Amino acid sequence: MRKELPIPLSLIQTFWLACLLKAVGALVGVLSGVLAAKSVYFDRWILAWVDSLLMVVILSGWWYWRVRNPAAMGNLGWEHRLLRGLLAIAILLPAFDVIASTWIQYYDTHNLFLREYGWTFEQVSEIYALGGLFVFLPVVLAVWQYEWHGLLGGLCWAGVTYLLLPLFLPPNTFTIWLYWVRGFVQLGVLLIIALTTLSLTRTQRQEAQSLASANAQLAQFALTAEQLATTQERNRMAQELHDTLAHSLAAISIQLQAVGTLLPIDPPQAQNELRVAQKQVQDSFQDSRRAIRALRASLLEELGLVGALQTVLQQVSERCGAVGKCDISPQLPALPATVEQAIYRIAQSALANVERHAQAGVVRLAVQWDEPQLLVEIEDDGVGFLLEQVAVHTQFGLQLMEERALAIGAHLTVRSAPNQGTTIRLRYLPPP
Repeated sequence: MRKELPIPLSLIQTFWLACLLKAVGALVGVLSGVLAAKSVYFDRWILAWVDSLLMVVILSGWWYWRVRNPAAMGNLGWEHRLLRGLLAIAILLPAFDVIASTWIQYYDTHNLFLREYGWTFEQVSEIYALGGLFVFLPVVLAVWQYEWHGLLGGLCWAGVTYLLLPLFLPPNTFTIWLYWVRGFVQLGVLLIIALTTLSLTRTQRQEAQSLASANAQLAQFALTAEQLATTQERNRMAQELHDTLAHSLAAISIQLQAVGTLLPIDPPQAQNELRVAQKQVQDSFQDSRRAIRALRASLLEELGLVGALQTVLQQVSERCGAVGKCDISPQLPALPATVEQAIYRIAQSALANVERHAQAGVVRLAVQWDEPQLLVEIEDDGVGFLLEQVAVHTQFGLQLMEERALAIGAHLTVRSAPNQGTTIRLRYLPPP
């Protein structure tokens, strides 16, 4: 079953306005007849004025109800039945107007028009024939609302009405061949107008559907981007917690276990280990404060990528007593903010691992522009490790660095061996 489209309020308003204009035109005809014939009984516009006024009243009530009930949105079944009925009646009414007018003895009225206004019989008849043009509007409105169904239904109903009309008129009212020619021309013009309306209506609805689909896709993209940003932020915070609290708490736990083991057999040594644990707690507190400041990425915002990397390298080398070497190309390409953020975080995590695990004497940070790619390398001469035997917390840190690299389309490699140090290399190829 074909789903009915909602009836827009603008259609009701257009229908109402057309009927109002017809009522006003018919009233002008009635008044002109009164002025010329001094009587309304012989005027051909009476029925046209009454039926158009009745349509205005019905449509006014419908319009008022729609304004008071905006939630209805034209989807109710009785509204569609009412619209189809009113459109069918509107197509039929011009035929009733013709029937009523032709049965009225109006020849004396024509003579009065000729005497009062100088209008001939043909001119008066042409003015009366204008009422037949009102059959165009309901067909156009039917096409507007129901597309092909409205076009076929409206044209068929108008054609049947025109064909049956001569059966209800007085004999010798018109020349039959002229009637058929005029009907053919009117239906042809009506068909052209209806097809044009159909084309415009379908184009407008397709554009509206495309726009609604695009808006839905944009909303979905925005939601996806928001979820992705949230996930990335969670991963970044997880990395920061891993770089600070996880390592520190693990070291403190091991130190306290040592204290518990030494306390029964060597209390002085246990006290020394306890002082070491206290020092680790203080260091963890400082690390946590540094992590909170780092979450704001203040160094990157204030100093830029090069300055931030140099500062982090200097801070790490001072804390762990290693010699820090920095090798950064003087001419680096402009990078998107997300890429700079990822490079900074990866280098920061790698240097944090050097500080906590490497026991290195020298740590080197290199950032080189080897067109068309950017190379970032963090290298130390520390104790190293076997990748297949890496600890769980270290493995988690490396996984987060890899995720950050993948997020910007970069490639991350890790090389390490016992007593041979560790090298972390990032290759980033900017898009063309």
